[in-house]
This record gives sequence, structure tokens and C-alpha cells, in this order.
Amino acid sequence: MASMISYITVTALCAVKYMVGIASGLATDLSFVELFLCYFTGGSIGMVLYTLFGSQIRRWWNKKKNQGITETRNDSNTKKDWKQKIWDKFGLVGIAFITPPILSQPIGTALSLGFGAPAHKVIIAMCISTFFWSLVFAYSGNTIIQYF
Repeated sequence: MASMISYITVTALCAVKYMVGIASGLATDLSFVELFLCYFTGGSIGMVLYTLFGSQIRRWWNKKKNQGITETRNDSNTKKDWKQKIWDKFGLVGIAFITPPILSQPIGTALSLGFGAPAHKVIIAMCISTFFWSLVFAYSGNTIIQYF
């Protein structure tokens, strides 16, 4: 049984920066179940906090932006960036799927909220994605560590 410090550290790191938490979890002597629970709990807490704070920040930003002078820009001729292409092709599910391993939680959450996804749907999609990736990383990490 690992120490409480290991649980707290891995969970807190997964809440802040998921992949850093994964790496720290591999450095501990946590079992598959312990790794999975720490990864999923930390990642889910981070997603919920980023979603809730992101919604508040978006409301504040829109209020501030509407108070100032708004610029008109013709977006019809501008090239789509990678974020818009992913959103157009895969939507919330695609952003949620690539958030834990590729994007970080704040970026994935900000993209989802920025494209207008409702906060409750962002939380559900991100937590399902975190569940999946937590299983993958806990299993693969535990399997790889057994060889060393």
C-alpha cells in the first residue's frame, strides 16, 4: 500500500497537468487500480474546475468585449486554423478524445467552451475521455513498469 502522499501528489498533478501526473504515477509503487483511481479522479477534478472557471471567464470576457468598441472582421476569406478544423470534423467528442494525451485540460476545455459547447456537455465528454485514457495509461504504465 502506497503512502497518502503518493495518492495526493499523483491526483493533484493529474488535475493540473494530466500527462505530468501520469509520469509521476509511474515513478510510484501504485497498483493498477490505485493508478487508475488517481488518474481518473485528478483528471476529472481538473476538467470540472477548468470548465466551471472557463465558463465564468468566458462570461466576463464577453461582457468586457461588448463594453468596448467591437471590430468587424470579414472571416469568410480567412483560412481555418487547426482548432476550427478539428471542431468542424469531430466536434466536442473529438476535442474531448484528444485532450488528455495531446492537449492539456485547460486548452481542451477552453476550445470546447469557446466553440459554444454547453458546460454540462463539456464536463460529461471530458470525464468519459478521462476515464478511457486513465484505463489506458494505468494499464500500459503498470505493464511497462513490470519489465524494469
